[in-house]
Amino acid sequence: VRVVTPGTLTEDNLLDGRRNNHLAAVAVARERAGLAWVELSTGSFLVHEVPTDRLADELARIEPAELLLAEELRGGDVPWLAGSTIPTTYRAAYDFGAEHGERTLRQHFATGTLAGFGVQDLPLGVGAAGALLAYLGETQQGALPNLRRLEVFRDSACMGLDRTTRQSLELVDTLRGDRGTPLLSILDRTLTPMGARCLRGWLLAPLAELQPILCRQEAVAELHSDDTLRHDVRARLDRVLDLERLASRAALGRANARDLVGLRASLEQLPPLRARVASCGSPWLRDLVAAIDPLPDLAAALAEALVDEPPATLKDGGLIRPGHDPN
Repeated sequence: VRVVTPGTLTEDNLLDGRRNNHLAAVAVARERAGLAWVELSTGSFLVHEVPTDRLADELARIEPAELLLAEELRGGDVPWLAGSTIPTTYRAAYDFGAEHGERTLRQHFATGTLAGFGVQDLPLGVGAAGALLAYLGETQQGALPNLRRLEVFRDSACMGLDRTTRQSLELVDTLRGDRGTPLLSILDRTLTPMGARCLRGWLLAPLAELQPILCRQEAVAELHSDDTLRHDVRARLDRVLDLERLASRAALGRANARDLVGLRASLEQLPPLRARVASCGSPWLRDLVAAIDPLPDLAAALAEALVDEPPATLKDGGLIRPGHDPN
């Protein structure tokens, strides 16, 4: 049993695979604000602190599906929320406190300290992150094994684009609603939902440092100039489903029979994809595939245990191959 809210969806049929579905929380103290956002369907969990006058711009970048705020802000003068259509849930102010946040995070990650996460100088961010976990604990009515780490968002590596600039440049949406062509629709030739979400994030927070830009350009140039390489990589990626969301549903115990078979089929594409890209000249591409763990033991176990064409749901039975060892 769980409570379903706009920011806690994990089901593919209720989500847009090409964009994130963030649940965000804001903790405000005078001229500074802590911001945390989580994507329950992928396990992404980030924290950040910004001046309050930049909060509206950050929320526009994150595009939350749901926002958590302290009850004391309800009905008050909140300039950075003016005109916002984000569904908002108000929680007790206690949930956003730094002490409560630290205690909640340490309990979730089973650690004695948060030093390893690099959040010791982000008390407001820790408070916002704690509010998120408390809310997820109440709504999901169970453990959250897919939230395995907390990352600090480093805005120094990205170009600071305010909300008006993003809108004027029509990066992901046009000023005329459904009419016109935003930049994202021109550039997006991704084959996986993961790639589409990544590209959207890159456009909303462009790189600001020269070396990472040059590395990315070098990788793009190699893929553009080598038709065979590009064709081989795309052929493999075309068979990969949304691994991020598949893995999260499995961790949360919400995966159906076809999710598990899709997970197996996607994992089987990773070894040949790694082998094909490992010989590339671009260090960025080589490092990218070197970081991929194809999980061969898991792929083999799924292949051995599951039928090729499973029923739609687990309760229908017929998922396990005949003769497979039940142990």
